[in-house]
Amino acid sequence: MGGGSSKQAVIIVIGLDGSGKSCITYQMTTGRCVHTIPTIGCNTDEVIKHGMRLNLWDLSGDPKTRALWRHHYVCSDAVFFVVDSTDHARMDEAVECLYQTLEDAQDELESAPLVLLCNKQDLDGAMPAPLIAEKFDLENRVFDRYFYCQACSCRTGEGIQEALAWVVKTLKKYQ
Repeated sequence: MGGGSSKQAVIIVIGLDGSGKSCITYQMTTGRCVHTIPTIGCNTDEVIKHGMRLNLWDLSGDPKTRALWRHHYVCSDAVFFVVDSTDHARMDEAVECLYQTLEDAQDELESAPLVLLCNKQDLDGAMPAPLIAEKFDLENRVFDRYFYCQACSCRTGEGIQEALAWVVKTLKKYQ
């Protein structure tokens, strides 16, 4: 294991199509914004943060390919669920998508920490992260795992490092 990392974890990066999953993954790994085309299948990348090697699996959010997410649950240690904070019309769909995923993967993702990344906070019309957390009703619906809600911007990088720090701290503490 190179880079001084003694622990590693697999994180699936999921959410609706167009939420900014790939851009967030690039921010995590390169520290810059990279405009991408829609992901077909999945992209993988790796970053070492706070002494932990994180293998990031950026999965396509297209409705036709979401069923394929299940193939990645078994090896995953944490979940980043990315929400487009400006997409008010699909917020209910995002809520349903998250809870359907957690239900479908309750055995494989049992107790895997969840980070709700409220992306595109830098854009006009973005719903504030506390309001999104309220919409997702995390306090009342997530009982079986640690969770964290983070406002972020894939364009500016704001909030990304905080999310990574939280997941690493949580994984180290409870793995």
